[in-house]
Amino acid sequence: STLCTRATKLLEELGRSTWLASYDEVGVSEILREIREKESEINYTLSLADDSESLPESVRIGLAMHHSSLLRNKRCLLAYVNRRATLISEMYWDTGSIIPEDKVAKLSQREIDFFFNYDKLVSNYVSDVGFDLASDIRPPKDIYVEVRSLVGDKNMETASGKLQLQKGAYYLIKRTDANSFIQKGLIEEI
Repeated sequence: STLCTRATKLLEELGRSTWLASYDEVGVSEILREIREKESEINYTLSLADDSESLPESVRIGLAMHHSSLLRNKRCLLAYVNRRATLISEMYWDTGSIIPEDKVAKLSQREIDFFFNYDKLVSNYVSDVGFDLASDIRPPKDIYVEVRSLVGDKNMETASGKLQLQKGAYYLIKRTDANSFIQKGLIEEI
């Protein structure tokens, strides 16, 4: 049977990927089309009878099966979208307000919009509350942290003043400054 096959494959592809499989626009469209077709078939069949009880038992069983497959497709799509949205919002907390280049190609435009709207929501909340949610909750062991620059010839503004980054160079900077630069992929902690 081909009922729900595409929806099942969509979830299997998502489950096999290390982070996210590329957004499957074609697969999602096919599943939505199948849902609309099943809905039309069910409504047409029901329109032929005065009430569903007057339909033969075999037709009622067929309607129930098609309705179940329609609901399963919807659940699969919701699971697909929910899992992707969860991983995208988790990525935000790992990378900050920048989508890494190796991940942006796997996202649909709607997912990219979701990421940046999520960023705005968090930023608005942080400014309203006055507490940086991205900062560590536990106090740091040291005020300063040793880092290595991953980029070169980049001037960075820190609370202590300007910092000229040279690729591969080591620096001792305040942990509060380092956190945002680490999230942006400019430096790494040693």
